[in-house]
Amino acid sequence: MGEGLPQGRVLVTTVLVNLGLAGVVGAWSSLLWLRGAESPWAQGARERSWAALRAALGVTIAADALLLWMQAAYMAEVPLTSAVAILPTMVRQTYAGHAWAGGAAGLLLLAAALQGAAGRQCLTRLAVATIGIGVFVYSRAAVSHAGDQGLASTALLADGLHLWAISLWLGVVGIAAFVVLRVPQRQAAGDAAVAQWIGSLSRSATAALAVIVLTGVFNAWRGLGSPGHLVDSAYGNTLLVKV
Repeated sequence: MGEGLPQGRVLVTTVLVNLGLAGVVGAWSSLLWLRGAESPWAQGARERSWAALRAALGVTIAADALLLWMQAAYMAEVPLTSAVAILPTMVRQTYAGHAWAGGAAGLLLLAAALQGAAGRQCLTRLAVATIGIGVFVYSRAAVSHAGDQGLASTALLADGLHLWAISLWLGVVGIAAFVVLRVPQRQAAGDAAVAQWIGSLSRSATAALAVIVLTGVFNAWRGLGSPGHLVDSAYGNTLLVKV
């Protein structure tokens, strides 16, 4: 991709964008589940989720900007150092640039919703954050093959739901393991907020898995054309590895 641009760097950067998005969705979900809970455990979990959301957003913004830079180098067939000058033109005049700009607007909307203290999590702030995340997820789906069928196509909707569900499943599991339930706390013993949070986690992960399967089957049916292509196409082989 571009002159002297290893494809591995693009893959790593794309993975960072997706992991950042998963962290954003997971932390956002945790904050939704903690609304109204005022116990010491809930307050601590809210602070940690808020910090995780901001950190994940930072990773997502940085990786997404780097990915655009790499795409510009690829499209212009120039080294990365020479691609900076064409970034404005790419954003203004290309489909990939338009999709990136839409996603960037979503991230900025999310960043605006995260201004202020963690304790001030009114419904309006969470609603704005939800819109920002949704716009970014839609923009990421729009640059996939599903976007070729139009911005209002069933294929794009399915791809967006698939990405959202994957981010939700991976994000909530990661937030539980590394943020909210990382260290056992005595103050959590007997706290109803803990049981409620874990119950919400379980239901969300189960629902996300169901959506992943349903949209995955739809995408596989649309992308393969016939079962035989599972073994004689690159798409089919990749799908088998994912499954």
